[in-house]
Amino acid sequence: MKSITYTEEQLKFINHNYNDSIILNATAGSGKTQSAISRLDKMIDDGINPNEIIFFSFSNVAVSELKKRCKHNIRITTIHSFCYKVLYDFQINKEIFDMRKFISYFFNNKKNLIRNRMDLGKATALLKDDTVAFFTDIDRYKLLTFENENKLLKKPLGYDMYINYLKENNLYDFTDLIFEVYKLSNKKENFNYFNNMYKYVIIDEYQDTSVVQLKLLLNLNAQQYCLVGDKNQAIFAFSGVNCDALERILKQHKNVKLMGLTINFRSTADIVENANKYTSLKAKSKDNTQGIIHKEILSESDIIKKMNEDKEYVILVRDNRTIKSLEYQMLINKTPICYINYFTKDELETLSQNKGIKKNIRELIPIYKTYKGIADWIEQNSNQKKFITTIHKSKGKEYENCIIVNSLPPDLPNIPGYMEKRVINMDNPEHTNVHYVASTRPKKEMFYGFID
Repeated sequence: MKSITYTEEQLKFINHNYNDSIILNATAGSGKTQSAISRLDKMIDDGINPNEIIFFSFSNVAVSELKKRCKHNIRITTIHSFCYKVLYDFQINKEIFDMRKFISYFFNNKKNLIRNRMDLGKATALLKDDTVAFFTDIDRYKLLTFENENKLLKKPLGYDMYINYLKENNLYDFTDLIFEVYKLSNKKENFNYFNNMYKYVIIDEYQDTSVVQLKLLLNLNAQQYCLVGDKNQAIFAFSGVNCDALERILKQHKNVKLMGLTINFRSTADIVENANKYTSLKAKSKDNTQGIIHKEILSESDIIKKMNEDKEYVILVRDNRTIKSLEYQMLINKTPICYINYFTKDELETLSQNKGIKKNIRELIPIYKTYKGIADWIEQNSNQKKFITTIHKSKGKEYENCIIVNSLPPDLPNIPGYMEKRVINMDNPEHTNVHYVASTRPKKEMFYGFID
């Protein structure tokens, strides 16, 4: 087994005591997850009981990866899975909201659900073209109005209809899970259940943790909290994330040690130096070789040509609507990429049976001859390493080469006026953070692209 060589910064974090709470801000590609796993190893070697430790991560995918890398029987989970188990212990049994069932319910009953014709049209278009935006707007509103804050915030489209659907069907969504458990943790009669449930709480990707989530975990009264992440990768502000507030709240409860990881093991020097323009925590590349950052802006046709090359490219886009449009154009051009956005699994299954679907595919039929021909082409390319994804979904991943679409840095030369709406606003932290995440995904080569 290959031994790991640690930097001084990593060793300082791994070997720190178990009394101070820790906030570790780690630049992209700096080995923070490996450092966290190594700290767990050190904790167990020092005699800490694995049952006294809980390790939170942001997604089920991240949890699965951490479980593979951790050799100890430590509870590794998401905050939502943790909350679901707590509600089960309190015999509060509600089903979890299913997005697909709600969408089906909406389109079957939409005229009775939203009376205002204009609002109905907007909600229908949003659910159809950018489903993620529809639900994130609702989540954001719920989180920002929790505990009677921001009551003047305008309700998002379809909010009342959505809440009624949850109530009528006795359902929780993921935000409700956190709210309900937080309320339980504040009740005096539940003190013994929550108090010191775990002595050591580790939160990976803490920049994706909402304020109410941290307040809930502080109600466990753990001996030590360890927040690991990168505040410059905080790109989920819609979910109630506020890194400065998290740090302030933790410091109110615990003696906190601030640490950092600044050596980037992922990318070449040029890529790292470019990304440093969009972060407060400056990184240094472990790799002294030079990467390539192309300054010309690719058009849609240029991007499609690139994706027809043998080289591996991943396209990073800010919004789902642009992704679907671009992927459709690539289907028209029979571009050999992995298609994961334009069709749902159910739609692909229907096409594979040579049946039509309720989606615009009329331009594809002359190219692929049959419905099944479309499905066969997509299946044929399902193992391609070239694909399109959102910048948000790319967080935590790395790729050889990237094309960043519709997130243009202001220092690019000769940006035409019609592209100015896609130039990032350096005064907007979330805009800058999203661009920083995109800029730190490639290892070697990066392009910029524009699609109107």
